[in-house]
Amino acid sequence: MSKKLLTDTISTAKKIVKEKLPRRTTAIVGLAAIIGTTLWAAQSIYGQKSPKVTMQAYLDHWESGNYEKMYQLLHPNDRKEVSKKAFIQQHQDIAKKLEQEKIRFKMHSGEEESPTIRYQTTIDSKSVGPIQFNSRGKLAENEEGKWLVDWTPSMILPGLTENDQVKVETVSGLRGEIRTKDGKGLAVNKGKIIIGTVPAEIKDRQAFLKQVSSLLNIKPQEIRAKMKKAKPFEYVQLGSLPVEKRDAINQALKIEGVSIRNETERHYPQGSLTAHITGFVNPLTSEQVKEWKDQGYQKGDVVGRAGLEKYQQETLGGKPGIRIVITGADGKEKRVIGTRSPQNGKDIRVTIDLSMQRRLYNSLRGDVGAFVALHPKTGAVLGAVSMPSYDPNTFVKGISEKEYKQNIGSITNRFVHTYTPGSTMKPLTAAIGLETGKLKPSTTYDTRSGKWQKDSSWGGYYVRRVDHPDVPVDLQKAMAWSDNIYFARVGLNIGPETFKKQLQKFGFEDKLPFALPVKNATFSNSGKFDSEILLADTAYGQGQLQVSPLFWSSVFTVFTNDGDMLQPQLLLPENQDSVKPKVWRENVVSPKNARKTYEIMKGVVTTPGGSGNDLKTSGVELAMKTGTAELKKSYDDPDPMELGWLATISGKKGSEPDLLTISMVNDVHDRNGSHYLYPQIKKMLKERY
Repeated sequence: MSKKLLTDTISTAKKIVKEKLPRRTTAIVGLAAIIGTTLWAAQSIYGQKSPKVTMQAYLDHWESGNYEKMYQLLHPNDRKEVSKKAFIQQHQDIAKKLEQEKIRFKMHSGEEESPTIRYQTTIDSKSVGPIQFNSRGKLAENEEGKWLVDWTPSMILPGLTENDQVKVETVSGLRGEIRTKDGKGLAVNKGKIIIGTVPAEIKDRQAFLKQVSSLLNIKPQEIRAKMKKAKPFEYVQLGSLPVEKRDAINQALKIEGVSIRNETERHYPQGSLTAHITGFVNPLTSEQVKEWKDQGYQKGDVVGRAGLEKYQQETLGGKPGIRIVITGADGKEKRVIGTRSPQNGKDIRVTIDLSMQRRLYNSLRGDVGAFVALHPKTGAVLGAVSMPSYDPNTFVKGISEKEYKQNIGSITNRFVHTYTPGSTMKPLTAAIGLETGKLKPSTTYDTRSGKWQKDSSWGGYYVRRVDHPDVPVDLQKAMAWSDNIYFARVGLNIGPETFKKQLQKFGFEDKLPFALPVKNATFSNSGKFDSEILLADTAYGQGQLQVSPLFWSSVFTVFTNDGDMLQPQLLLPENQDSVKPKVWRENVVSPKNARKTYEIMKGVVTTPGGSGNDLKTSGVELAMKTGTAELKKSYDDPDPMELGWLATISGKKGSEPDLLTISMVNDVHDRNGSHYLYPQIKKMLKERY
């Protein structure tokens, strides 16, 4: 401590004692205490004559994270070599990389006068747990004879030198696989051989480039560019070979400088057939890593980007391991500081029946749309297809955000997105009308004019219907002939508030529990019926109504389960080959009204002139409803885009139904409308039953 500082300290202490402590005895004690405390504080900053006391002060500041006071205890020679800013930054950066929550030190005894102090460091790391190691710090006297820290980076971590780096690497465990209940692979791990090199170990670079270029079928300049980014002793991955290409692997082993590693690669045996179920994985880019960083992932780590691979990432991906290492300026690893072993992912088995999946896929080949098949008594998803599809294997090695956006049309999963359902809405309107007492099976409306409006307040707007026999219609005929006017009038009779509450009982505006995210079904952009016209249009399946094919399949289970709405299930419970029904919504309608609506849907097939007459199949009991949704640009649009919908519930005659399908196809105008898929459905019914 300087003479001036000591004089000022004692003077200040005397002043305090004189003002605050009038009694002589107390004053002497108080003066001693204040001077002692002040001297200790000053000495803890500026150093002491004892090396151990200085080191203890230094470590105390380190424990509290006061890097600025640590820097003040450095020897002047060290402060010339490293700036305060660089000193503080290095400590903060390393603490951040270690995810340091706390740091503690314990000095070894018996070295009070030694200029080298040994101590034990314990770092509580959030990422790898406790890190413990022995360290030593040297001290040197300054010109005033005070002991100060003779600092080196190795005081932070053992063996750390000025040009070294602390790196955090993630270590992937084995990713869980996706299979069907009978073990058929949808997403599996396939062995591959990584071809790489350590640049410093290549003797003849020209020969190396030529041979590796030929082996991996990549340009020499691409190989050169990869190697240029790496440090001399850093491993560089150049490409890969399938494990079955033994001749090529043997050839690689003969190239001087090549280093090979065994790894696994994600493979999708069914390709585009199950693409929207599995999704795909690929390495994280620098743009994407921010989204995953909190979960311990880094650039280059493989994660799910779509489908089950993405939304079941926690199950399939397990938990990545971590290695914290010190590397030299040449990129060579010098020391491992801490590790955490990876946790392997768990396998997932799905309810998908590949033969059914293939049938749905082939039915939509070349079209844009979606097709869902589930068991109407359990909710097990037997098949789910979105078209157009894509081959997930092409995405495994990584794509840019630009490439991803270019492929978004194929990646988009249409069976969980929402669309206008057209007349497939009519069974719901019928069930709601029966449930609320606003409709009876015998309720009859005269719709022979072919167009209808409630009154002149509707202006020039009319509800129109397709042609059918020129007679008044009851509920059964209205369903079989798909009469828009009939159901518009039923909707108005139910009323806006009651209709809204009943739709909410069916799960509208609520999240459908499923292994993949499903867009919520809605009945109005504003959440209410803003006009009579909107209510009338909604009742027959137009207006602002939006539902997904998957949600719609869940809705139709109400009619086969006495009014309970089942949750669609894609994942099989562990060690089980089937799912038990899970009720999502209880008592949506009464058992009586659910069964009545189901019988009315069967009449679509059996009623003369019914829209389902062509699907009548020997030995099959079929309930169904067609729907053609018109996506008009304006009220008088003469050529609107049309979506063709078809809902079917089928089973062997005399047995419970065992198949529910919902299909939706874009642009069926001039392609037989909602009847577009009739040939495929008819073929499926004949072969299944």
